[in-house]
Amino acid sequence: MSELPFINVSQSSVCRVVNKVARAIADLSARYIQMPSEEEKKELAEECYIISGMPGCYSALDGTHVRIVKPPSNHLPPPHHFFNRKHYYSLNVMVLCDIRGKVIFVSCRNPGHGHDARVYGESCLPLLLKQNFNTHEPYFTVGDEAYPNTDVLLTPLRNTGDLTDLEKKYNKCHGKARLCIEHCFGRIKKRFPCLLYGLRSLVEHSKDIIMACMVLHNISLLFNDEPHCTMSQEEFQSYVQFSSMNEIERENGPRENNSTRDRLLHFLDQ
Repeated sequence: MSELPFINVSQSSVCRVVNKVARAIADLSARYIQMPSEEEKKELAEECYIISGMPGCYSALDGTHVRIVKPPSNHLPPPHHFFNRKHYYSLNVMVLCDIRGKVIFVSCRNPGHGHDARVYGESCLPLLLKQNFNTHEPYFTVGDEAYPNTDVLLTPLRNTGDLTDLEKKYNKCHGKARLCIEHCFGRIKKRFPCLLYGLRSLVEHSKDIIMACMVLHNISLLFNDEPHCTMSQEEFQSYVQFSSMNEIERENGPRENNSTRDRLLHFLDQ
C-alpha cells in the first residue's frame, strides 16, 4: 500500500475522503446553482447591454472538455463514447453562466465524444429556457454556432462572405456578450487545476468533482474571492484553448425561426 509523503494516510483512504467530500459539496448544487429570477434577469440584461450593446441577453452557454482516465471496458456507456476528437478521454461539460460569470446551469454527465449541440438537445436545458421565456420581456442566452438557433438561445449569423453591415454589427455584439462564458471557464480552471490537467477518478466520481468545483466557484463569487494560479499565463492559456475545443460542429437540418433575433436586428438598425 502506497503512502502519501509526510502523512500516514494511504492513497486509497485519501481517495475515499475526496469522493465523499466532493459528493457532499455537489449535493449543494440546488442551493448555489440556480436560474435567475425575472428581476435578476432584468439587472443582468442591463449590465450586458452596457458591455456588449445587445439588449435582452443575460447569460451565455458553452461546453468545455475535462480530461479523464479511460473508463474500464465494462463501463456503460463504453469507453469509446468518451474518446473525443482531440484524441483523449473526457467529459463534455456544458455550462450556462450569467453575465457576471456565475454558473446558473451545468451538465457534467456527457461523454466527450458527443458534440455540443447533442449535449444541449439531450439535456433539460432547452425546456428550462423555454419555460422561463417571457414573451413580454424576452430575455435570452447566447451560444456559438454549434448550438441550434432559437428564440431562447441566439447564435451568431454564419459568415459566408455576404453579411451586411447590420449583420456584422449583430455578430460583434453577440461575441462581446458571449465573452462571459469564456471568462467563467478561465476563472474556474485557474481555481481548480484538476479540471485543467485532468481527473484520475472513476467517471461517476469525476462528475461529482466537477459539480463540486462549480458549486465552490459560485460560493467564491459570493465572497469576491479571486482565483490564484501558479502557472504562467502562457501555459494557462494553452491548456484552456486545448480543452475548450473551439472548432464548430454543426447539426444538419433546418434551424428554428427566430423572432428574437429579428427584433434585435431591427433594434441595432435604429
